[in-house]
This record gives sequence, C-alpha cells and structure tokens, in this order.
Amino acid sequence: KQRASTPEGAEEEEIDRENMTMLDLCKDLKIGKPFSMHGEIKARGMKKKAALARAKLRKEHPELIPLMDAEDNEAAGEAGFGGAGPSGTNAAQPEEPEVQEVPAPAGPRMRIIDGQIVMDERTLQIDRQKNAAAQRQELTEVEENDFTRVITSGTWMKMERSQVWDAAANELFYECLRTHGTDFEMIASYFPHRNRRQIKLKFNKEERNNPQKITRAMTAPKKPIDLDHFEKMSSIQLVDVEDIEKEREEYDQEQIAEQSKQDAARAEDTR
Repeated sequence: KQRASTPEGAEEEEIDRENMTMLDLCKDLKIGKPFSMHGEIKARGMKKKAALARAKLRKEHPELIPLMDAEDNEAAGEAGFGGAGPSGTNAAQPEEPEVQEVPAPAGPRMRIIDGQIVMDERTLQIDRQKNAAAQRQELTEVEENDFTRVITSGTWMKMERSQVWDAAANELFYECLRTHGTDFEMIASYFPHRNRRQIKLKFNKEERNNPQKITRAMTAPKKPIDLDHFEKMSSIQLVDVEDIEKEREEYDQEQIAEQSKQDAARAEDTR
C-alpha cells in the first residue's frame, strides 16, 4: 500500500507526550520533519519506476523502439546543448574537448646534435611539482553519502549459481539419505560440484515438496555403505584398517623407545 502524502504544516507539529501511547508511536503519524534525503530517495524511486515501465513498453511493443530511441537521443541532446534558439538552432554549442597534454615517458632520452647522439640532460631531472599538479588535475570531485552506494547484507555474499538437479542426481541424493541420514557433509562428498549448503537447501526443498518421500527415506532401514562406490564418487582413497593399526603400533613402539631412552638418561644423571 502506498503511503499517503504528508499534510501541509506537519513539520511543526509535536506529539502529545502526556496522552501519546507506544501503540500510537508505532503508526505513521505523518508529522515531524522529513528525512534530509527524502527528495532524493523519492526521485530515485520515480526514475526506477519510469525505467521499468519503459522497458516493459519496449518488450510489449517492439515497433516503438526506434521512436523511443529517437526521443532518448533528443532528450540527451537537449540536456547537453540546451533548447532550440530563436533561429531554430541550438542556443548552446557543444564545447570542444580539451586537449590533454600527453606526459613524456619517464627515463633518460637521447638527442642528435650536429650529427652526434648525446644524452638529453633535461630528462635526467624530474619535476615533482609538475607531476603532482598533473595528478591533481585528473581528480574528480564526487559527493558521497549513505545513498551513493547502497550496501546490504547481500553485497559481500559469495553468490553461487544454482545447479539443476536431474533425475540421476535426485536418485543419488535419496540413496545417500538412506545411507548417511542427515550427514550433509558426507552426502556432499558424492557430489563433486556441490557443497554442504547446497545439499542442505536441497533437503529443505524436498522436505517441503515431497515430505512423504523424505520420511520414507529417513525411516527405512539404513543401507550399508558401499566403500567402492564412495571412493569412486568422492575421489577419496580410503586406507585399510589393518594399515592404520600397523601404523599406530609402529608409532606406539617409537614412543615407548623414546620414553625408555629418556628414563635411562635421567637415571644416569642422578647417579
């Protein structure tokens, strides 16, 4: 619902602190001084609506595109050169572009004097004041405020393009649910190009659209993990339990030997 316009003289009105309640303050009383950027925000909103309406008109009526482009060019010309003068020509003539001096390349240069190549001593000196003045001329004054660049919670978010779940990926997702439950990190291992967040969003979507199918997958007896299939899908090389136990025994033996050596050295020092 669009907000009604503020009545005249509302800037000078004040609230009645004795009779005003918090419920009344939660409503738009249409009194008080407007926000300093109110006019700019309103103009920006109107400009955005006009652009959307113009884009919709171009889409629905392609035959009007040349006419609209001509109007845009005419409006741009009037904004840049002014309106038509008494003689029917533009009153303001376009300004000639300023010729910018191209800075000479830095570094020593050579000159030819009387047929001989000599060093140009002027290039061995650097005029820092001239360079600083040239850099100041290139600066552009920009007025910044809170609305020059609107920053929201999604400004610095890493936007990831969603991938379509085909029938094969959908079937694999439910198979992983029957095997791993809601361990989304483990399920994401079966999908090389998806992360845990995408798997979680997929689960939430299926829970809304297919709650019965999700319930059957979660309540059915769990399927044993196929390690060969897991290695193939996740590209993770699993290590045998025997190798792990063997490595652990070797580590324990090294620790025992090191502890025995330290005890022997400590006993030798106390003699």
